[in-house]
Amino acid sequence: MSDYANLIAKQKQQLQEQLARLEQADLSALEAKKAKLLKEVEEVDTQIAAIVKELGISVSSEKTAAGQKAQGILVSYNRLLQLFEEHKTSEINLRALRLDTKQIKKLVADNPDKLELAGKGAWPIVKLKK
Repeated sequence: MSDYANLIAKQKQQLQEQLARLEQADLSALEAKKAKLLKEVEEVDTQIAAIVKELGISVSSEKTAAGQKAQGILVSYNRLLQLFEEHKTSEINLRALRLDTKQIKKLVADNPDKLELAGKGAWPIVKLKK
């Protein structure tokens, strides 16, 4: 009986060791997959940064009243004029295009003869004066 108990104990230990190796192999495979995906995300971030730089825009972050970060797209005066042309309109809804309201207000203040801020509340509109 003792030989039988030793055999069972030995098989049990071998199975536990095999299970530990399999768990480690699964963990290693998942870590390798994670590293690969993180590298892909970095590559995509690099591509996005290049496109954003090419378009001449950047993203700013500021805290909202709720404490969450609100992102708005910063655009230059020339890019804003291009947006008017692209949308074939003389009015642009800042929130719809996710433009940074604070920065647009500054552009309007710097160019009062060409731009005008309209709209009320959470839906500001910038108008192109003719």
